Amino acid sequence: MYKVVFAKRSLKHLEDIDKYIQNRIAVKLKEYTKEPQKYGKKLINHKIGTYRYPLQI
Repeated sequence: MYKVVFAKRSLKHLEDIDKYIQNRIAVKLKEYTKEPQKYGKKLINHKIGTYRYPLQI
């Protein structure tokens, strides 16, 4: 299993987001740690709700 590493700036932004969206992001990131190659092929258009994020494996 892989681990998720946040930049300090990302953590600050995450704190400002609604708790419901924070939970959705956490669930999605947990999925990504199981099979990152499945999600990491295309490095554009990664989106959870209205939030976009970079993904690096």
